[in-house]
Amino acid sequence: LFWKAVAYRGGGEDIRFETVENASILVSLIDANHEEVATATVTTNDFGSASGSFDIPAGRLLGRWYLRTSYGGQSWLRVEEYKRPTFEVEVADPEAPLRLNKRAALSGDVRYYFGLPVVSGSVKWRVTREPVYPRWWYWWYPSPSTQPQVVSAGETSLDDEGRFHVDFTPRADERLAEQGVTYRYRLGVDVTDEGGETRSAERVFRLGFVSVEARIVADLGFLTSQTAATVRVLRTDLDGVPRAGSGEWRLVRLEQPGEALTPADQPRPEPPEGHEGYRTIGDSLRSRWDPDYDPEEVLASWSEDRELAVGEVSHGEDGSAELELPGLAAGAYRLIYTTEDDFGAEFETSSNFVVVGSRRTPLALPAMLGFESPSVPVGETARLFVFTGLKAQDMVLEIYRDGRRVERRDIGAGRSGVIDFPITTSDRGGFGVALTLVRDHQLIRRTAQV
Repeated sequence: LFWKAVAYRGGGEDIRFETVENASILVSLIDANHEEVATATVTTNDFGSASGSFDIPAGRLLGRWYLRTSYGGQSWLRVEEYKRPTFEVEVADPEAPLRLNKRAALSGDVRYYFGLPVVSGSVKWRVTREPVYPRWWYWWYPSPSTQPQVVSAGETSLDDEGRFHVDFTPRADERLAEQGVTYRYRLGVDVTDEGGETRSAERVFRLGFVSVEARIVADLGFLTSQTAATVRVLRTDLDGVPRAGSGEWRLVRLEQPGEALTPADQPRPEPPEGHEGYRTIGDSLRSRWDPDYDPEEVLASWSEDRELAVGEVSHGEDGSAELELPGLAAGAYRLIYTTEDDFGAEFETSSNFVVVGSRRTPLALPAMLGFESPSVPVGETARLFVFTGLKAQDMVLEIYRDGRRVERRDIGAGRSGVIDFPITTSDRGGFGVALTLVRDHQLIRRTAQV
């Protein structure tokens, strides 16, 4: 067992670390029974490092061992007996697209490393299923269980060509699938040859009632009023493989409430069908001490107002397509994209975004903080949108570099808008900002990084 250790000291508010040269370090090897197996005392070099090796004796309990040092560091490792494998197992791609609640047929190959097939032995397989919920699900519905469940299992045999076949039906609740829930199936295969050697293989695939999905990729955190913008849409299958095809999009303005509400006063969504249960008036209220405020969740709750533009896009083999958004007035908007898979099932996704005005931005949000771009080259300017829709509300903006606060700015009531940060070489690696405000005994804090 070969190892290397580095001695260092530091930390604190300055977050500064330095290596320790000519330091004496005691390194110990501990087995799975927490008994000391071997020790060595080493001295670090001019760079603060030292290295060495231990012989692992026979007869010790196998499993999780670890190395520890007199400087307090430790590292875990596993000690196991190794036997060189003689064959491998591979699960092949399905010959036909897999569908929920439809019979699925999969196959695989078992071959010796010298090329010939393994024709005798046992094959045991198991299929587990776990639901995959869209990101917005947790905004509206109770936190569901995502634990994997065994949905099918069995045994099969090898034919004269070393192939095996697995048949099962990937069953799922159609009601959840219609709400955007997909399912990740995991096929595990264990093959044991006549000599008792066991090798395993696994294949993971994701299924839904729609076999494609799309993701709206917006590189801008916010848009500027009356300025056209380009948005990219990536079309893939459920496993993330790009898929060519066509889609349609439409742009709508969002209907905002008459005034900005504090986080605790934001309305709670209605529970999903079948989860109503017994509810009191208080169940529809948010807690003031932890209202769990998220501007994206609030924007998603706003209904659509007027349709402003529609269009069609065509995706190439890389699954990517671009659409041009016209210049818009300041406000909140929703981009809605739809596409169909090869079976005629429709997939829809949407993205909400904010257009910032040069002087005023009509937005009924209690707070919002975001950079226009997540990455800015040296010599250019990072634009930060700092906003509150609450009347007569002061804010505090803090700037952090390397984990330390380097600047604090008090932003008075009515001073929401865009702040420019010229980027210099000292800003390499990025910096973070935090916006804090208090209203009606409610703490609102938002953070952003560039």
